[in-house]
Formats: sequence, structure tokens, C-alpha cells
Amino acid sequence: MNKLKNFSFFSIVSIFIFLAALQCYVFSEQKTLSLDDMPLCKTAEEQLLWLGCGCPNKAEYTPSNLSQKEKEMIVEKAVSYLKGLGDGAFSETLTEYYVEKKDQPKALYWAYKGAERGSGYCMSVLRCAYARGEGVIQDQVESSKWAHLAAAKGRENEQKLIKNITEMATTNEYAEAFIQKGREKAKEWMEKHPEAFFDPN
Repeated sequence: MNKLKNFSFFSIVSIFIFLAALQCYVFSEQKTLSLDDMPLCKTAEEQLLWLGCGCPNKAEYTPSNLSQKEKEMIVEKAVSYLKGLGDGAFSETLTEYYVEKKDQPKALYWAYKGAERGSGYCMSVLRCAYARGEGVIQDQVESSKWAHLAAAKGRENEQKLIKNITEMATTNEYAEAFIQKGREKAKEWMEKHPEAFFDPN
């Protein structure tokens, strides 16, 4: 009888150890995951849910069977994990997540990191923030800088914006001055962060 109790106790302990090790394994394996492996996710929260589930295989990603509370817990773990990586690899996902949550300070923090990694989306977020003065001091020249950088990364909204303002600049001295200053600041930023635009590989 005692042997049976001991066996049951050690079996339970073993199971807990296995589950803990499995969780650590899942999150350690995420370091090798790429956004290219990600299934079609409509929101950043869905991307974080995929990462938190630790499913490199798109076919294994089935969040529909999870409760809302379970989803929130998984997303929270994924956010904590990505923050801990320190290399900003998923800074665009975190920026989008905090934009969705309307947490401007955190969104801008990750937007700066994402911009340095060449994210056109993050540059666009910074452009909007400076244009509206949301979370930062309103600065149209700084907004123009980020608009030029985002446009250079292929962001269509910023490309159209630059085109429209350039057309306005022919009859408006103010528009001409701030777009020129913004372009100059964009060039300076690009020179300091070539890795955001150019790939040696």
C-alpha cells in the first residue's frame, strides 16, 4: 500500500516536472520562430496568441477551442516572452498590439525599436503620433521625417501624403519649408541607421 502511495506521489511530481519542462521548451523554441511561419492573423493579438501557443506548424494553430481568459493568459505570456528577448525582433507586433490596446507610451516605445529594425509600419505610427501630438510634442517637421522614411519603406499612405504635400508646396511656402526640413532629417536618420534600409545579404 505504501509502495502504491509512493508510486502515485512520484508519478504526480513527475507529471508536473514534465509539464513545466514542456512549457519552458515551447517558449525556448519560439526563438527560432519567424513571422513567415505565422498563419493568417488579422490582429497583433492573434499573432501573439499564435506565438504563445508555440505552434510553428500553422495547422496546429486552433485558438477557437480556447476560452477568452485562456487567450488573455497566453497573450500575456507571449508579450512577456518577447519583451525578454531584448533584440526587438517582434517590435512591430508589439507596437501593433499596444496601438490596438490604445496604450500610446508602450506603442511608441516599441515603434522606435521597430523603426530602427526597418519597420515601415512603426515609422508610420511615429509619423501619426508627431502629426497629432499624441504621446509626444506635436512636431510637423518630425512627422514629415517619419513620413519620408515610411514612404521609402513602401508605405502607400505615406507615399500619397508626400505626393500631395509636394504638390501643395508649389504654392505654399510653409508646406515647402517643412517638407524640405523633414526630407533632410529623414536622410540624416537613414545615414545613421543604414541597417533599417539596406541588407548586405
